[in-house]
Amino acid sequence: MFRRFLEESLAKHSHDNNDQDDEDTIRNAVLVKILQLVLEGGLGGNDNENRETHKVRCAACDTYPIRSDRYKCLNCKDLNLCGHCFECRRESKEHKSGHVFAHFKSPGELFGQEVTDDEVTFDKLKKLCASEIHESIVCDGCKLEPIKGLRFKCDTCPNYDLCQKCVDRNTTTQTHKPSHPLIVTPRRTIQQIPVEDIQLGDEIGSGAFGSVFKARWLSKNRSVACKVITVPKSNDAERLEKSFLKELAAYAELSGAYILKIYGFTASRHGQNKRYMLVMEYMSRGSLANIIKEKGDNISLRRKLDMARNIASGMRKIHEHRMIHRDIRPDNILVNENYIAKIGDMGIARVVDPLNQHTQIGCQSYMPPEFYEGSYDQKLDIFTFGLTLNELFTSTKHSFQPFVSNKIAFQEKSPIFDGLIARCTAYNPKRRPAAIEIEKTLDLYSAGFDIQTAVKNKYENSGGSAKIDRDLGGAISLPTTNLWIKMIRNTGSINLSHSLGRPRTVRTKANILEMKWRLAQKKRVSSRKLAAEMNISRTSARQILREDLHCFPYKKIKQPKLTDLQKKEEG
Repeated sequence: MFRRFLEESLAKHSHDNNDQDDEDTIRNAVLVKILQLVLEGGLGGNDNENRETHKVRCAACDTYPIRSDRYKCLNCKDLNLCGHCFECRRESKEHKSGHVFAHFKSPGELFGQEVTDDEVTFDKLKKLCASEIHESIVCDGCKLEPIKGLRFKCDTCPNYDLCQKCVDRNTTTQTHKPSHPLIVTPRRTIQQIPVEDIQLGDEIGSGAFGSVFKARWLSKNRSVACKVITVPKSNDAERLEKSFLKELAAYAELSGAYILKIYGFTASRHGQNKRYMLVMEYMSRGSLANIIKEKGDNISLRRKLDMARNIASGMRKIHEHRMIHRDIRPDNILVNENYIAKIGDMGIARVVDPLNQHTQIGCQSYMPPEFYEGSYDQKLDIFTFGLTLNELFTSTKHSFQPFVSNKIAFQEKSPIFDGLIARCTAYNPKRRPAAIEIEKTLDLYSAGFDIQTAVKNKYENSGGSAKIDRDLGGAISLPTTNLWIKMIRNTGSINLSHSLGRPRTVRTKANILEMKWRLAQKKRVSSRKLAAEMNISRTSARQILREDLHCFPYKKIKQPKLTDLQKKEEG
């Protein structure tokens, strides 16, 4: 293709350029153009991936184009966010996280209909959905049933919906806060697709509840994955049908950048059998288990870290909606062409039981001790995530001994995140971290990775530790900078397992007010404790106490010991 493109371009200019130098110049210009087209996805590449590209720029991270999920703010003019920035709740001076968004799962398509950007505004959507009645949906703000017109679903609160009037009034409740983003939701959250519109291809996977095929969505000219569940006329029919409907309900409730997208479903009859198909996005690189098996150590550390962050973000979203996935493992993590990892197979995800009484469903070799007692909660997902994290960074699966108290042992120690993995897989569920804490920890390491790259580049461009520290604005401590420079000298790289240290330039008004509030509680305060709790350096804590709040350390005045003569005189 490249050769043909080059020959056509040269032939086009041959009548004007007979000189060899001119031909070389044209050849170089054409090669540059080819490279530009390749980078922009204009030549070759995955056809399906190009269809999932939104030709807009993310207002927060400046990414262009936005891939996979796009969120358009309906309160701001021409403001779009990529999936990652939306999940991180990025804000600006004008834009706030609690605004209303239109979620584009596919470019130029909203609510299953083709739309232009000009058509997606508050006023036009109100007119479009004015006659819609959301049956059995109650507004959690004013208790209106059913909701008429536009319906707004909170992306943070589980099963929380608002009507147009409550959104206009900025209604809040005990759980719903103004900072929670709202998604405009259609009457039918998951569309029913005609069965003849789906052309099944090769089988790419199978499980206890059905088989997965690569397929073609004919009317959209799009590659998709189809989970096919055949329900025969038997005693098992009710169980299989319930499994499909529960998976459908789970995908309807959850929608996010790192949860596998569902486009719709089909329902048909084959003789006396019922056949359901769940139409989902096709992830071209397959499961994380396949990637680890085929590529293993060839995957870069940065790419592994990004995939781990994707999984943690998806798990946090599931837990925010008071659900347990119950089967987070490499086989159920799907990866697309751009190495974005998403959690799939929501078939056994369930709403958390307040009494922790759940059925024993899941892959036993990944299950924590409490699973076998039948009493578990969301900390089960944390345990399975810890095992997945270790497998991702070591390319080695843990060993499972079912006849020795279902014991799990690591074959190889992870070069990084060893402490985090140990906490995630702790025997006592109470000692395991929450999903949001894991996500923030991985985000911190990702930021550290970027800072380490900046330090390495600045040092290689003849920058000393003081200059690097000044250029980075105190983002890391000076001792950490010196340590990293020493590593670069000795090994040529920086070990990611070393932490950033605490930032130094943090004497902000917010920190001063927070410390003032802590002092007002009349509790004992120390610079060491404040530094740890507020994530600032101890030097900064001392400076705020002394210079801004005029507090000084106190010392107990000890009386001098009496001599024997003084004791006799007093006696």
